[in-house]
Amino acid sequence: MTIMGRTLPSFRPALDMEIQSWINFKRELSSEDRPLFDQIMRYAKMHGDAGSLAARFLISENVWLSALIEQQKLIDKLSEKIEQLRAPTKVGFLV
Repeated sequence: MTIMGRTLPSFRPALDMEIQSWINFKRELSSEDRPLFDQIMRYAKMHGDAGSLAARFLISENVWLSALIEQQKLIDKLSEKIEQLRAPTKVGFLV
């Protein structure tokens, strides 16, 4: 694939290389944060088809957008759950 005269590598191998390039960053994270880093990278892999079609020169853009999409899904689910909990329960009698 070519964008403005630049040939882009296949997305999935390029994504793996991008993830590998962050290994020193991950190594310096706390043990509590490393699993979160891994989850974000899994999000990027989950959205690999979209990343392939996006043909962005910076693979990291796909990583971060994938993470934002998955986090937004979680926010939406949690917001819906909060609204359900706030809604008055309907019972057949008054208390």
